[in-house]
Amino acid sequence: MMKGMLKRGLGVVAAAAMAVTGMAALSGTANAAVQSCNSRECTITISGSESQIDGHAFKYVKVASYDVYGAASNETEVLTLVTNPDIYDHVVKAVETATGEEVPTSEVTGKKVDPLAWAQQQDSAKLDDSHIKPWFGTTGTTRRFADTLRDVLSKDTEVIFGDANLTVSNPDNDGNVTASFTVGSPGLYLIVDQNAVDSKPATDTDPAVTGSTKAVPMLVGTKLVLNENTNNEVKYSDGTVDMKNDVMSITKTVNGSDHDSVQTGDYAKYEINTHVPQYAGYQVAGYKFTITDKFADDAPLAYAIDDETHPLTVTVNGQQLAKDVDYTITGFEDNKKTFTIDLTPYIMRVSADEIPAADATFINADLAGAPVVVSYYALVTGTTPEDGAINTATVKYPNDPTDNSKFEEMPSPETKVFNFDYIVSKIDRVTDEPLKGATFAIYEKGSNDYLQTYTTGEDGVAQFYGLKGSEEGTTYTIKEIKAPEGYLNIGVKFDVKITAHIEGENATAHVESVQYEVSGDMWNIISDEGESRVVVENVKNITQLPLTGAAGTMLFTVLGLLIAAAGVTVYMKSRSVRKAMRA
Repeated sequence: MMKGMLKRGLGVVAAAAMAVTGMAALSGTANAAVQSCNSRECTITISGSESQIDGHAFKYVKVASYDVYGAASNETEVLTLVTNPDIYDHVVKAVETATGEEVPTSEVTGKKVDPLAWAQQQDSAKLDDSHIKPWFGTTGTTRRFADTLRDVLSKDTEVIFGDANLTVSNPDNDGNVTASFTVGSPGLYLIVDQNAVDSKPATDTDPAVTGSTKAVPMLVGTKLVLNENTNNEVKYSDGTVDMKNDVMSITKTVNGSDHDSVQTGDYAKYEINTHVPQYAGYQVAGYKFTITDKFADDAPLAYAIDDETHPLTVTVNGQQLAKDVDYTITGFEDNKKTFTIDLTPYIMRVSADEIPAADATFINADLAGAPVVVSYYALVTGTTPEDGAINTATVKYPNDPTDNSKFEEMPSPETKVFNFDYIVSKIDRVTDEPLKGATFAIYEKGSNDYLQTYTTGEDGVAQFYGLKGSEEGTTYTIKEIKAPEGYLNIGVKFDVKITAHIEGENATAHVESVQYEVSGDMWNIISDEGESRVVVENVKNITQLPLTGAAGTMLFTVLGLLIAAAGVTVYMKSRSVRKAMRA
């Protein structure tokens, strides 16, 4: 939008306005009308981020010419707009629709007065300044004018729009660009974006997924500075306009990152971040804004349902919303691997009439751009696939202001959960035969709370599922709490440290390597088979245990205690016999 709708100064002087409308003759000397181009005077520049402008095309139509007047050659010049006669009736309709008032008829000519000159003479509520995002202004009048003018012009096949032949600059350090094109003569122009741009997939260097909506129509004037280089200089327009569209994005984290390792039985906290898309000037009928979450079908993850300690929350602008009042949710409580949150009820209530007309547009844009955060927990129920348990979120929104049936579905980058299995094989120390009936328990080192217990079957195997690993290493303790029938329970216990190296981000995240380090084998009966497997031997009597190291020392200590205990028993028995013989 030109500075304050051409600084709200186009036609503010009544005499100039009347001259344009033919209601009266202007006293004084009229300067030459601004009709020809030189240097920048016929260049229009659209500025914005590279994501806003890249892939967009524009058409334009002249809305009005400039006319400059002055009471005397040495006094300040003033400006008014002269509506393009080729679209005069269309501009009248757009002004009347935007202001809610009828453009008056000239008593002199019997025709409608110039609609733009008339609108500029009214109070500030008539044509407001809407150059600041979300481009609604204070009353929405100018927004409605531009939107209506686009609509009525697009229906008239005789109106010819020019194609903007863009010259796009290289991005600056902040990623901003300009797209410039020339027009045939100075004046006020309506710029109409021709398309939205679908979302681009995430990359390793740019994990955010972005896509840009079709811009709302833009009003911009070619460069115009009155009394340039004088003390009375007035800059009405520099010929630039900000791109009036929205760059949508959606991100997803698990436990604050794009991936994490979570063990079976623990909860992973997921968070979706996006924002309410720009919707000033959008049609109300058919509007939808939804967020969908989806686990991969093979992901061992289940939503935490009706769990007060692990709740699902939805916030907009930091305000927590109420389920079934502000938003609806489907699928979450059905134990499915997907759910959809519909925020349309909240946006409608805040931003539209209770019962809008079929062709109504949003009457304000208080929520446009507001951050949206969805937070929830999922229980890890088992071992993740080799490439991780995948989750994505998708935001669905209309990306064309004139057609709510045109939706963009933008997926977030993937988040992944990883975990690892560990196998204990139980065998006879002498025969190497697998042993059935040995029960093992696993717990995090330093805790006595068992995470899992497993009793070996005919194959002698106990498998612990879905253990976490980390770059620093996560240490578990495995303890034999029951020996197989006929075998000694000597208190076998050892530690396993799982060190996992996960490379890449989002979709490329993968386990580069994982190490299992075994320690604490007091009896020297554990063989680390490498990777994720360990073999634990068992004996039927204590003499089958190895006699070296700590185990040998303990064995001799145990045997010493047994011999000492036997000696005491023999002594007590012989003493009892002697007493009996003397009795």
